[in-house]
Amino acid sequence: MLVEIKIYNDIVFKWIFGRQSCTAPLIALLNAITSPAKKFSEVTILNPFDESEPFKNEK
Repeated sequence: MLVEIKIYNDIVFKWIFGRQSCTAPLIALLNAITSPAKKFSEVTILNPFDESEPFKNEK
């Protein structure tokens, strides 16, 4: 059985690009889509969600 994971899935995108412990993929993406004059060397990811109770408001 082959499981297909699509990068445009919101959860997968957040897992790849939204972790402060692994910012290299996000920096590479930002540098690829911005102008060559502006290069990112570090980023700080601020999480607007309260992770103390994940999926609290989900059905």
